[in-house]
Amino acid sequence: PDGEGSAVGKGVHGADALRAAAGLFGVGYEALLEEYVSTTVTVGNETVRKKLPIHKAADVRDALSKAAYDSLFSQLVDRCNDRCDVAGDESRWIALLDIFGF
Repeated sequence: PDGEGSAVGKGVHGADALRAAAGLFGVGYEALLEEYVSTTVTVGNETVRKKLPIHKAADVRDALSKAAYDSLFSQLVDRCNDRCDVAGDESRWIALLDIFGF
């Protein structure tokens, strides 16, 4: 059955956002979509792709979003630290508070 909570169908809510994300990640739209909506299952010697329930696809989306945020935030902090790291000058520093997780 193709109702609420069943496997993700062909209609993709937020397809434009997914295309933009695929471009920023440097991967194809179809490849990223496939990873969002399905998983690989291996039983014995057979490997198949299985569609994910909608709530699991949302979990994949959320996990990728959090990982991207964490990576970008860490790079920003590292760049700020590199710019402020002047030998012998402890008066230059920036404090950042990440309130995303609160």
